[in-house]
Amino acid sequence: MSEEENSILSDSPPKGHPYIDQITLELLLNKSAYQKYLSKTDPEKHNEYQEFVKKIRRFKTDILEMTESMIDSQKHQYTNEVSDAFDNYVRALVKHIEIEMSNRPNENDDEDVLFPPENIKYKFR
Repeated sequence: MSEEENSILSDSPPKGHPYIDQITLELLLNKSAYQKYLSKTDPEKHNEYQEFVKKIRRFKTDILEMTESMIDSQKHQYTNEVSDAFDNYVRALVKHIEIEMSNRPNENDDEDVLFPPENIKYKFR
């Protein structure tokens, strides 16, 4: 039996892949818990993220103005990187909103409704 076959058939767990562990943590933990974990295990990466958050706060008004400009008219051209990222962002938001809207109970369907519609506040029209 070759060494590769032996390792595949072995009962021992496979050697961990560092990216799998990182992805698992990012997906299973909420943002604040992941940031707390990151601050203890990788302070440099945590500091980079904190700097990113500071930049978002500092440029919030500019970001919102650019976003509104791109939504209202396609006349103003930003870099291809910004235009492509915005397009992907808007597509993801539209998809999310459509899913949220499709998950809402039908107002005409009164069968076995646990919470009547008047008690539920929707954020989508």
